[in-house]
Order: sequence, then C-alpha cells, then structure tokens
Amino acid sequence: MSGLIHDVPEWYEEEYDGAKSLDVSEGAIWELVGQRKNLELEEKMLAERIKELQEKKRIRSKQIEWLTDGILFRMDSLGKAKLKNAEYTVSLRNNPDRVEVEDVESLPKEFQRVKVEADKKALAEYSKAHDLPPGCKWVSGGQSVVIR
Repeated sequence: MSGLIHDVPEWYEEEYDGAKSLDVSEGAIWELVGQRKNLELEEKMLAERIKELQEKKRIRSKQIEWLTDGILFRMDSLGKAKLKNAEYTVSLRNNPDRVEVEDVESLPKEFQRVKVEADKKALAEYSKAHDLPPGCKWVSGGQSVVIR
C-alpha cells in the first residue's frame, strides 16, 4: 500500500479543507508523527501556561477580596453607606440572608443531592466471575498509536 492515494474519510475532508485523497506512504506517516510530536509539546506548554494563569487569577481574586474587605471596614468605621468622587461611586448594599450548611449528613434526605456514577473498575473486576449487570456492555478498546 506504500505511496497509494486512497479515498479519505468524511472527517478528514472537513478537517483538511475538502481534501479528496490521502497519502498513505511511510513518508506521510513520519510527517504526521512529527506534527503530532510538535502538537504534544505545544499542548504541554499550554497546560503549563494555563496553570500559571490560574495561579495568577487565584492571587488576584484573593487581592480583590482583601481590598473589598478593606473598603467595607473603612466605610463602616466612618459610618458611610455611600461615597462619590469624580471617577467612582461606592455604596454598601445589604445582601439577602442565605443558608449555610454545617453538616450535610444530618440533613433530611429531601434536602440532599446524590450524584450517582458507575464504578467502571469494579464492574470490570466483577465481570471476571459474573455476567455484566443490566445497563452496561463491553466495548472494544480499539487501537491506539504509541510513539516513543
């Protein structure tokens, strides 16, 4: 099959601007491997950058909270409910009361939410000695590409 041009799957046409043929040579495979490796590196760099930005966002949120607390404390100390200058108007607003739960377990059941999810590892282990229970089935793991 080396070097032959084949009809391409529909997803490939959509992804690659209507390409109607696909090079299946070893050279094409190595080209794709190189592209994939580059994308993996870029993905790793982006993940690191996201972590950095998330940490920066966390710090900024904390700083905003501290500044807000400082404004609230100072306005309360001055007995002011509203201040105004050429740029800003700052006012205090009473927020509605809210419920704070101290112990979820002690709540009556009608006030609890339960998230149900399957334990796939336990199901796989169970199926070694039994048939799978209703509501699940085995699905082929397919193949994956390993590049070292």
